[in-house]
Amino acid sequence: MLPRKIRAIKLLAVIAMTGLISSFAYVIFDARRDAEHAAQNAAASLTTAIAQDVSRNFELYGLSLQGVIHALENPAIAEASPELRQLALFDYASKARYLNRIVILDANGRMTAQSQGETLSKESFADRDYFKFQQRAKDDNLYVSQPIQSRIDEDWIIVISRRILKEDGSFNGVVAGSISLAYFQSLFMNLNANKDDVFAVLNSDGILINRYPFSLMDIGKNFGQNGLLDAVANKQLGMFTAVSPIDGVERLYAAARVPNIPLIVTYALPEARIYTAWKQKALTLSAMMLTLCGSLAALGIILIREFRLRRRFEIKIAAAAVRLKALSRIDQLTKLPNRRAFDERSTLEWRRGARERTSLSILVIDVDHFKHYNDQNGHQSGDAALAAVAQCIKKHIKRPADFATRYGGEEFAVLLPSTALEGAEKVAEDIRKSVLLAHLSNQVSEPISVSIGVTMVMPTHASSFQEAFKVADDALYQAKAAGRNKVVIVAAGDASRAETSTDQPGRSVGSPG
Repeated sequence: MLPRKIRAIKLLAVIAMTGLISSFAYVIFDARRDAEHAAQNAAASLTTAIAQDVSRNFELYGLSLQGVIHALENPAIAEASPELRQLALFDYASKARYLNRIVILDANGRMTAQSQGETLSKESFADRDYFKFQQRAKDDNLYVSQPIQSRIDEDWIIVISRRILKEDGSFNGVVAGSISLAYFQSLFMNLNANKDDVFAVLNSDGILINRYPFSLMDIGKNFGQNGLLDAVANKQLGMFTAVSPIDGVERLYAAARVPNIPLIVTYALPEARIYTAWKQKALTLSAMMLTLCGSLAALGIILIREFRLRRRFEIKIAAAAVRLKALSRIDQLTKLPNRRAFDERSTLEWRRGARERTSLSILVIDVDHFKHYNDQNGHQSGDAALAAVAQCIKKHIKRPADFATRYGGEEFAVLLPSTALEGAEKVAEDIRKSVLLAHLSNQVSEPISVSIGVTMVMPTHASSFQEAFKVADDALYQAKAAGRNKVVIVAAGDASRAETSTDQPGRSVGSPG
């Protein structure tokens, strides 16, 4: 026991250092929280501003389409000359920037008029998603399509559309306007953002319409599964942190719904940049803290040295105890776990099997005529034979959960958790054949064989491992009685029937004994 004064000094040092570290931790984490809140507020403000800008422009685009519909409903325009009719239909739309082309489609999806060019496409647009949506729509809301490649000029666009109605309210066609994706690129580029910032606009289903930096291969992909849709569910603005599925960078995302338009605008900045200034502050405070802690450590270094010496001695004693404990569970001849380790492992596997309701297969292995082999070839050859058998067993015990042991003398045992009887039989047969061939690799001086008893049991809390082991042990004696060099299988609870496997072709089934 350390002297009372030393303990008192250590206690005071611990209290002082704890106070310093607590104060340091509070200041540091408070500063980190401030940095995070500042970044969130800035991201929210920027994203909201972008969403409002998009909303204003799309409102103008929607009014352009509405103007076309009102013009179509005017009888005077319908009776005017083609030049005047073209001017009346599309004059307002021509003033909307980035609204490339407006087309009027009849109820069959055929083009009847367009704002650019005199030649009308003969192709049907009835297969486009915006046309199908307006056919099914019950109201006159503005619809924004997924990004598509224009069939007219092959430019990448999104299409906004409104339905045209007959006097009786039935569907009479669609007026649609194409917006170049360059609109969003121009919007994002004017924000003077950092090079590692990412802006994106998606539809309400999470389909990417455009992003900055631009990536054509990602246009049209669904990115709604990374937390985006959850962040803006039932609200206008949401914040979340996620790893970008495009470049793998962890970012803080601000997502805002565009008012009255089924679009979502996102702004993402790398989390690492949020904490740049905070890290500098943390490093400065850390240096101060290290200086203070170093001073306290210097004052108690002599007393701590004595404590460390004693502690090192205790660690060495503990490590020696651990090594001794490990050695006490290993058979030094075969390098397999010994009987003591087997008893501990069997208890563990039995409880696990009962808890998880999984099977446990048991193999009991005995070297045939080992006493005769030992007497004839000497104890050194006998030891080599046991080591060779152990190697054959290890070779076929491949799963981490499988466990083999030298049970005693020339007897071995194997535990195969979660293994059916057929699997246990295969392992047993592989071991038996491997032992027969051991002499070919000079592991033993002459051929040896083993007899193996196999059983499979479903552990329960009401039964015991010893009962199951006895079934496998009885199967081993049946293999001995049947002529040795055999595998006998007895299912637990069915000890009146055994299956015998040998090197001879086919398998025989008969009563034990």
